[in-house]
Amino acid sequence: MAALLTRVATGTVGTTTVTGTIFDPDGYPLAGIEIRLYDGGPGDGSLVETTTTDDAGRYRFGRVLTDGTDSYRVEADDLTGNHVYACSARFVAEVGVAAAHDLTLLSAGIIRGKATAQHAVLVTADGRHTCGESTVSPRGTFQLGGLLPGTYTVTFRDPAGTPLGETLKIKVIAGSTTTLPGLSSRRASSRASRHG
Repeated sequence: MAALLTRVATGTVGTTTVTGTIFDPDGYPLAGIEIRLYDGGPGDGSLVETTTTDDAGRYRFGRVLTDGTDSYRVEADDLTGNHVYACSARFVAEVGVAAAHDLTLLSAGIIRGKATAQHAVLVTADGRHTCGESTVSPRGTFQLGGLLPGTYTVTFRDPAGTPLGETLKIKVIAGSTTTLPGLSSRRASSRASRHG
């Protein structure tokens, strides 16, 4: 805290602007992508601000505080699940010098399906580089998006984390939706107790 007060007192803290454009793999801009600005690098730091890309795929964070040595990163997340999350490298924000960080979001695969349950069911998909998690809705549907192409192990679990039956191996293809056959958690639970 003392270091921050000293910088303010000497007048070396100022602001900068962080801007960029988010593209799909073909170079087209993506609208409606959630952009988060964090201080620090991947896996650490604090959320500074959130915005959404405009129709031209652009985002802008104005008046970002910096002393010229503060580091930031930008994260882009397509909440529809159609594209894979991306994160910029950590960068140092200089006072008065705009920082431009464009990102390309890869096309994602989606796993969806139905599960009839007497209680909430958690669906997890674990792959080589990506994992996802979704709760079955009151209507019995679920969707896991933002998945990199590859093979995933899909597991249905009860709220305590206990597996409800067999796991499924599912191949995910970029830009495609894989629909799983319906699963009855009662049937899965009885299978689990027979095989346990």
